[in-house]
Amino acid sequence: MTKITKPNHVDVADHYYKDAVDFLNRFILCWNDERYDFQAVKSKRFKAFIDLRMALECALKSICSYKIHHAINGKELVDRMRRYSHYIERSASDISHLLGEDMSRWLNEIANLCDTTLPVDIRYRFDAFDFRRNDEEIYYKTIGDDRWLITLYERTEELTKYIGSEISKESRIISGAELRDLVIAEITAYSPYRSKSGKRSKSDM
Repeated sequence: MTKITKPNHVDVADHYYKDAVDFLNRFILCWNDERYDFQAVKSKRFKAFIDLRMALECALKSICSYKIHHAINGKELVDRMRRYSHYIERSASDISHLLGEDMSRWLNEIANLCDTTLPVDIRYRFDAFDFRRNDEEIYYKTIGDDRWLITLYERTEELTKYIGSEISKESRIISGAELRDLVIAEITAYSPYRSKSGKRSKSDM
């Protein structure tokens, strides 16, 4: 049997998919929580947006890993995924051809907006206030607009559900021999956080 090299495209896609789900859930919990008022307080609206931006980034990376980079694994795959960084356009351009025309058009527009105007840096209060002071018109057309944020949530949720459905097709009953190979593959899997001594770091346990 061919040796399995981990992590593979399914492993990485599943991690990013679950990240996207977590960010989407956190947005909804914060958005609807009257105690902390993430809707009225402007600095908190920026943080709510960042959760959606991160959810979109993770959903796109999940699709890229599963649909685009399925032929590579291990360190090569991890390095390839990390090169996307927080640039939404990089991952969006790789997978837009897999989506419908309407979603592809929206994704190209939001990706360009995120990378050129709404960077991940505005998660910090200082940067958020500086951004709003210098570009208030953009703020009220985007982060300051409830409908815009909810549309971003709904579109990102759509992408997340799509890749979640694709990944779920990988679920199956495996044989004892396959299980043994998987255990060995997990033990020898590439880990960017493994200590230089070759022992597993605490983060691996």
